[in-house]
Amino acid sequence: METKTVVFLGGFSPATKAHLAIMRAAMEAVGADKGIFLPEPLAAVRKMAKAEERSDIMNDKLRVDLLGALIADDPRLSVDRTALAGTEKGVSPRLWSERKIGRFLFSKKN
Repeated sequence: METKTVVFLGGFSPATKAHLAIMRAAMEAVGADKGIFLPEPLAAVRKMAKAEERSDIMNDKLRVDLLGALIADDPRLSVDRTALAGTEKGVSPRLWSERKIGRFLFSKKN
């Protein structure tokens, strides 16, 4: 039987119940068995934010911890720190994340 996985890439600063609701709705819509939150690196989140919002952005650890607390009661959900590990030289964080997602999706047997 094939396993379907939804990957939700975002800043999650802060992670909210709305993020959780979006993930669960997406999983239901496609009949997915798993959901993975993939937080973007802090540098990418800051770059996307308006100048006046940049000082309010949470660091990587806090964002991951909050996501972990948010999904603690649902064993189908997880947080992947892959995109937080760093970026390849000369590649934007978002593109790096998308490459990692692609490798994740196509390298694992579901």
